[in-house]
Amino acid sequence: TKEALEMLDRALEATEDKASLHARRGLIALEGARARGPLTAEDPLVTQASRDAAASKDTPEGQLLAGRLAEELGDLESAEKSFTEASKSPDADLALRARAALARVLVKRLTAPPPPRPVPPAERLGKALHSAQPFLLVALTLLADEPGGAKKPSAEEL
Repeated sequence: TKEALEMLDRALEATEDKASLHARRGLIALEGARARGPLTAEDPLVTQASRDAAASKDTPEGQLLAGRLAEELGDLESAEKSFTEASKSPDADLALRARAALARVLVKRLTAPPPPRPVPPAERLGKALHSAQPFLLVALTLLADEPGGAKKPSAEEL
């Protein structure tokens, strides 16, 4: 991986078509990062892949790279957009790879667990409890034992 990245660095200095080389270098960096374990945005190879995706964003190869990067980092919505753009490529092989990746992302999105429900703001909970206080006091008073230990008769006893 390191040798391939160095070779692409030299090729980038010598060529005019930098966007496709950036995309290839980004894919190699992304695969190198995946080989080391779970990806994080702070990983130097992921950062390199992100820079290369930005440098090649106007090409189908760059869109494919951006989609792969977003998918690996868990941003399935961005991955779907990038793969959709890459699938419009005139290069049949690249378009086919983008469509396969798009299908994979759509399946992930459909089978992903729903996001957790948001917790209501504390002030809203406080207001609800404050407005319910009189009712709670009455209910607790009715349910409480009478002084002296004698219980109130239950509905069945009446």
